[in-house]
Amino acid sequence: MSQYQLGSGDKISITVFGQKDLSMEIRLPDVGTINYPFLGEIKIVGLTTAEVEALIYNGLKGDYLVE
Repeated sequence: MSQYQLGSGDKISITVFGQKDLSMEIRLPDVGTINYPFLGEIKIVGLTTAEVEALIYNGLKGDYLVE
């Protein structure tokens, strides 16, 4: 079973518990990238939601977020 891959025009919500400045709702632009705090431009079109979650989690852990 294949998982849905995000495409331009999709509306997504990113929530980081206890971190309001890291949470956002956004409609994905045609270019396929978003500007995310502390990570800069990240390409998420073509990824699954699980892949986006892992990308953001791994980018923030250590320096910014602690378990």
